[in-house]
Amino acid sequence: MHIMVATDGSLDPDQTAGFLKHFVRPDDRVTVLTVVEIPRTLLSDLRALFEQRDILQGADTDDEYVSPTPVATLSPNWPGDDAILDRYVRDQQERRAEPLVQAFADVGIDAEAVAVEGADPTRPILEAVEREHVDLLCAGAHGRGMFEGLLGSTSTRLARRAPCPVLLIRI
Repeated sequence: MHIMVATDGSLDPDQTAGFLKHFVRPDDRVTVLTVVEIPRTLLSDLRALFEQRDILQGADTDDEYVSPTPVATLSPNWPGDDAILDRYVRDQQERRAEPLVQAFADVGIDAEAVAVEGADPTRPILEAVEREHVDLLCAGAHGRGMFEGLLGSTSTRLARRAPCPVLLIRI
């Protein structure tokens, strides 16, 4: 069985691992997934931090990340847009998912951490569930009562749309 735990970093690692250890068998696969939102203004803000008088030649200018306003000056130390975004996603994976992976290890469960980019977490989570043939999806729920369904929280959308059983963990 493949169990996926979707987190934005708000799940308590010890409580989650302690609860899920009752569901996980020795041959099960456990994935901790986090979706990292990258605001499109992030790159222009980061470029401003690296600005100098010299024009950087050969900068990474992928269309999907470049702001409409051309940047005239970049530091020669700018590693490129893709490198900056990859590093940001990795940092968020370490911050949000790795504590859960460690907590699972502490209770004897092997788990892997995965981070993907997305503006709204629902779509990338559901895509990963389909692609990875997940048998059980676990996600946190804030439990804000009747307004949760009206506002369309991520956990509510996952419970409604996932092709597999969904276990909501009260945060």
